[in-house]
Amino acid sequence: MFTIYQRARIQNIGVGSIQLPEIRRGVPGSPGVNNSQVIRNIEGERVGDIWAPRLLGILEDGTTVLSSEEPDDFERIGNALPTGDFGFTNQFNYGNWDFNFLLRGSWGHMMLNSFRLFYEGDGNATWNSVRTRNTPTDPVIRNAPSQASDFYFERGDFIRLDNMQLGYTIPTTSENISSFRVYAGVQNLFTLSTFTGVDPEVRWTDGGDQLAPGIERRDTYFVPRIWTAGLTITFK
Repeated sequence: MFTIYQRARIQNIGVGSIQLPEIRRGVPGSPGVNNSQVIRNIEGERVGDIWAPRLLGILEDGTTVLSSEEPDDFERIGNALPTGDFGFTNQFNYGNWDFNFLLRGSWGHMMLNSFRLFYEGDGNATWNSVRTRNTPTDPVIRNAPSQASDFYFERGDFIRLDNMQLGYTIPTTSENISSFRVYAGVQNLFTLSTFTGVDPEVRWTDGGDQLAPGIERRDTYFVPRIWTAGLTITFK
């Protein structure tokens, strides 16, 4: 199953004579990034547009150079809502064996990697540190972030094997039991994505705020991989 979204455009902001040109949402937070609303909902534009300064470079002393520190000068760098979703499920049977799986994903959305924003540079006053394939190492970023630049927004496209199960049915000659079925399965076996945060799943809202999608907060936890095994008894 495929779902292609037609991203909505904002027709009107306000009520009656009270009109607003835009609504800004999505503050990354402290320390240091309290004046950086990354989602701007502008009349005539798409819901969930991301606006941010460009990272122009990193000086030899590790200081980042941004295109601007003024929010009014930021550029639109993408959108936090997906272009589409897909899901594919199937079941196969061969003799006494059965196998089923669920594969799904989303594409076209961008996300703020808050872990990189706050924990990647040496200038952050935290006990944590993050290093990914996108982390600069020569030179290392030394200054704490003042804005969430385009450097910390990543594509969130992903494919995930949500569920997979293999079973075998054992026939029996019992007068009361028709069959035994033994099975083993796994949830979240793998996720394919270039996103270097914790979870590339689409963030439709930010704490319930539908005007601020696309932010992976620092309270995001890893999706567990769960293995199961069991026995099913079918009675006559």
